[in-house]
Parts: sequence; C-alpha cells; structure tokens
Amino acid sequence: LGEGMPKYLNSPESLVFKKSEVLYGEDIATGAAYQKKRIIIVEGYLDVIAMHKAGFLETVAALGTAVTKEHLNKLWRISDELIFCLDGDSAGRRAMQKAIILLLPLLTNARKASFLILPNKMDPDELLDKYGKDYLEKMIENRLPTSEMIWHLETEEKKFATPESKAELEAKLEEYTNLLVN
Repeated sequence: LGEGMPKYLNSPESLVFKKSEVLYGEDIATGAAYQKKRIIIVEGYLDVIAMHKAGFLETVAALGTAVTKEHLNKLWRISDELIFCLDGDSAGRRAMQKAIILLLPLLTNARKASFLILPNKMDPDELLDKYGKDYLEKMIENRLPTSEMIWHLETEEKKFATPESKAELEAKLEEYTNLLVN
C-alpha cells in the first residue's frame, strides 16, 4: 500500500459495533481456548491470522485499540489464563505495561495472566515466519507470570547504582502492589 498508508484501517465505534467488547478471531479462538485452557492475545489482525495458520487457534486481537477491562473479563470467562504475546518493540512494551495495570485488580487464583517477550522489534507473525511454530511453543512453555513481567519491565536495561534509582524502583513496584489490594 505504500509507506504513507497504515497496514489496515479500523472502523469507528457505533451503537452496534463496540470495539471494547469485540475481539478479532474470537469466533475461532473460543473453542480452542476451552480445550487448551489458555487464550493468547496479540496486537494485530495479521498476527491472529499467522497464529491461526500455525495452529494457535486460541489467539485473538483487540480491534485496533488497547485491550479493555471488558475484553479481559470476557476472555477470563473463556479461559483461566490469558497469555499476552505483544510485539517486541517499545510500543509492545508500553502495551504490556498498560495491560498489567488494567489486569492487576482483576487477578484472582482462578484468573491468571502471563507474558511472552518477543525478540526486539518482532511481532508474532514475523517470529513464526523466521523461527517457526516449535520456537513459539517453547516460548509459551517458558512464559513469564505477571509478577516476573513487571520485574522485567521495570528493571530491563536499567542500573540501580544510586539510592535515588533504588527508591524510584521501589515506588514503581509499590504502585503495582497497590493495584492488587484496591
């Protein structure tokens, strides 16, 4: 389509179509998620198509928007574990942080969330194309629980050599903890 055009255009919300309630691929993913006891969340439509083609039928994507509380509650009715497989770029990392902030108050012993860390600047479609299905399956087997993902996001490529930097980390971790108890 050229450099000036987006990969795809999203429809606007309307009285009949509410992006916060619909997920791309959910019609196919629901049955597979019940069987596998997990549902995988990716960022884009092309990622869902690639994941389904590779046999990961339990995959969905938000429709051109961030995952919402409504999405999370809907997905947890389908499966006890949500696996976030977001892009390995800075936007994907920000999306993971937003998802964590949204899901922490909703976690229970029956509602779990975990995360995959994709190689830098790769999305699931590219990862499958370059490394294949078995590689992604191993990544899923070694997924990080939410607590480890928080630690990774807050400490990745950072040095904590000063009391101030350590205090900043402690404050950020306390913000996450406060989301759990509220």
